[in-house]
Amino acid sequence: GGGAGGSVVLFADFHQLDGDVTAAGGNGGQGAAQKWQFVSPSKLSGVSFDTHSHGGGYSPKYKEFWYPQWSGSTIHRISTNYLSLGSFSSGNTYMMQLWGEKDGTYYTANWSQDRIRKFNDMSSGQIWEFNVGSNAGGVCTDGSHVYAMRYNENTVWKLDRETGAQLETFTLPNTPNSLYGGLVCLPGRLYYIAENGQGRIYDLNSKNEIGSFTVDGGASNMSFDGEIMYTAPNNSNVTRYRLLDGNFYDPWGNGGAGGEGWVLPKAPLAGIINESYPKGIEIWVDGKEITPLVGDPNGKGSPAWDAPVKKWGKDGLEAWSTGSLDLTTVANWTLGEHSIQVKETGGAGGDVKMFAYVIYPFTKSSAPSNDTCNAPIMLDLSGPVTTTGTTEDVMGKIKATDANIGPFCGGAGGPDVTYGFVLQDWRSLTINVTAAFASRVYVRKGTCADGEVVACGTNSFNTGVLEPGTYYLVVDSDGNLHKGDFTLNVSPSPPDAPDNDSCAAPQQMIFQNNVAQASGMTLFSTDLSSAPCGGAGAPENVFTFVVPAGTSMLSLAVDADFAPALYLSKEDCGAAPVACIPDASYDMGWPGPGTYYLYVDGKTANDKGLYTLTVSMTQ
Repeated sequence: GGGAGGSVVLFADFHQLDGDVTAAGGNGGQGAAQKWQFVSPSKLSGVSFDTHSHGGGYSPKYKEFWYPQWSGSTIHRISTNYLSLGSFSSGNTYMMQLWGEKDGTYYTANWSQDRIRKFNDMSSGQIWEFNVGSNAGGVCTDGSHVYAMRYNENTVWKLDRETGAQLETFTLPNTPNSLYGGLVCLPGRLYYIAENGQGRIYDLNSKNEIGSFTVDGGASNMSFDGEIMYTAPNNSNVTRYRLLDGNFYDPWGNGGAGGEGWVLPKAPLAGIINESYPKGIEIWVDGKEITPLVGDPNGKGSPAWDAPVKKWGKDGLEAWSTGSLDLTTVANWTLGEHSIQVKETGGAGGDVKMFAYVIYPFTKSSAPSNDTCNAPIMLDLSGPVTTTGTTEDVMGKIKATDANIGPFCGGAGGPDVTYGFVLQDWRSLTINVTAAFASRVYVRKGTCADGEVVACGTNSFNTGVLEPGTYYLVVDSDGNLHKGDFTLNVSPSPPDAPDNDSCAAPQQMIFQNNVAQASGMTLFSTDLSSAPCGGAGAPENVFTFVVPAGTSMLSLAVDADFAPALYLSKEDCGAAPVACIPDASYDMGWPGPGTYYLYVDGKTANDKGLYTLTVSMTQ
């Protein structure tokens, strides 16, 4: 694609070898066999590195181990010589197993959240999730499908790698039923390594056990680098076992060399018109023909240029060339990828050679103009707005600074840019960001640098209802590698009931260091629920969150401009409350693990307005 303000110049040369018939050498054969084979698990020498308690994995793209922090969302990156390379966040906790793909995406089995999740390359941008119904014990992929299991059952879920859709379930015989991240998937085989060290090998076609082995010290976490399995009993004493001769992630073997070509001189037959050269050539850019727009600026004329039909190659009887064609003004050369095609429409033979040159102007590298709160780009939200932006300079050399972070919204370490807007009336905003990186977007009220965060999300979300005033929108990301161009769309709409108006779509609380916070209002909500402690006639909002096992304290607090009533249901959103709180705060000691639904309601029918909700957990 052309650079901003640059030129695109095309030179084409068309010719044929007169009187000769040629053939290239034959293609080399395809590799006949993969470069690895199964071996009986064999113990190797042990190694030592910090496994950070439960959970382990490996990224074949980066060729490094990824070990989660069990009680947090941090994923620690460890080199193949067992040195720390830094970390990043998945945004989720209690990752019992992690399995990386060759494109950098990765899967997690989140223990107490009962979820199998897929994430974008080294980020917290979730692609899909699947609920296995109870504690998720392991996840892996054989390159074709994803396989997942609970920690204490023998059922296997077979999932689609791209969508997470369930394709099949089946059971395995003789599983030890104590899976703590010990699954390994390979084509046709599944390895199950239990916490107590018992290992089973299963044939994925017949679903039968075909072997067994024992792992010293047990397996409370595990990783697999495509050849060697690493297990540890929740400490730094890592045992290694070879499962393959060769590496699963290496490409297949090369085929043989091609055969020799040949040249057979052959004189043209007398009296035969031999259209040996291309004719009726069209030039297309991004799916649109631009041949007539370019014309014949070099005055080549016939037989190169066929003026009546405005195509190149008039009769196919002579060799010809176009000369240099300047395409700068005949297409929209935006930043990014473009296609240039040459189409032969005359039915003649011949070789076509095209040379394309992109001439970039000198551009001084500088951060985007709206890099910080000093100069936000103002948006007119009297109607929908679509704008393009970037978190790096036009040459891709200088990133925007990490000037902002949204508490409980992400954005730590990522470059960000700022926008501003003024709302004259109450409005709900739908925000969409289209980008090649995993975006984090948040909205501040009042001031840009330290205003209250009133809404946040990833690539697509609704802010809920916002009151009139001045706001600032930040497009951010997690980590300095997540940067680039994006398209931002902001669509305002008159107030309506928020998405979490009922149990149909409760709002998920996002936790950071065991604390989650959300702001909202009940002014435009409906009255669908109530409890003995209040809510009759008053509108309410519904939130949901998961309490993991081992939580010693659950604390709720709401700061509202009305008299609130809080009530809490468990597992079923519409179930009878397990706690009814006629006050603004509440502490629950040793809450049972599971999914909770929290209602923010008013004490009486007149109690409605703005609020900020805080939920915190102590492990």
